[in-house]
Amino acid sequence: MSSPNDPGQTGVIAGRVVGLLTALLVVGSLLSAPDESVSWVETVVHGVSVNLPGSATLYFYAYIVLAAIGQYVFSYVTGSLVGVLYSWLERKPIVIVTVAILFIGFINGFALRFDAQTTPIGIAYILAWCCFIPVFYYYIETTESQWGKTRRLDQRFKD
Repeated sequence: MSSPNDPGQTGVIAGRVVGLLTALLVVGSLLSAPDESVSWVETVVHGVSVNLPGSATLYFYAYIVLAAIGQYVFSYVTGSLVGVLYSWLERKPIVIVTVAILFIGFINGFALRFDAQTTPIGIAYILAWCCFIPVFYYYIETTESQWGKTRRLDQRFKD
């Protein structure tokens, strides 16, 4: 069962928000320069010694989908881990979560800035990670009456 003050669950919720934002950034950045990205994917596909069926464009769109899913999962898991860290540190002030999220955001933005070859994309990733902080603190301060009664799926059918 989840509770409104469970930092792990709150981290998952905030991580989902960041995951959605960063997945949209991945899709947008890859679609903004499709010719360069398709040629990159074509080079990789031809570099594999196995003859793969399909065109490079098909692999490009598959790459976009996998990159978006990967970024969402990364944010989801990382958000959960930040929530666990917050709980492990016995709910220290906002500074701990802020420093952890900014560190993660800078690493993610720095890595993907080189992938996209533009600085604004890297800054956009950092800003997307900054959205984690208000979402996390909004939900961590939610009371039981605001959250609503939480139940497991099997309990819904017993009532």
